[in-house]
Amino acid sequence: MLRGREEECLLTLANLRDAEPESLLIQSEYMALQAEQLVQEDEKHERYGPGKSELYYAFKDYVRLFTTKSLLHRLFLGASAQALQQWSGINAVI
Repeated sequence: MLRGREEECLLTLANLRDAEPESLLIQSEYMALQAEQLVQEDEKHERYGPGKSELYYAFKDYVRLFTTKSLLHRLFLGASAQALQQWSGINAVI
């Protein structure tokens, strides 16, 4: 859906749910996915400005990961947990 292949998205949803593409369940889930995509695009445009490339948005998201205190804290906690698991040799914990 993010790449402009809406029909394929609808058919894939139908195959995953083992239903017809015209069913109400599939149509409502498809519309919810479309709405979520629009919200995410609006959020990107509001945060970084419209008319930028996807590479620019991805780069800015990574920069934001390291410059926002709360996101940096979460990143540090996740990386620390993974490093401790690797060091202790018990990766089956998480």
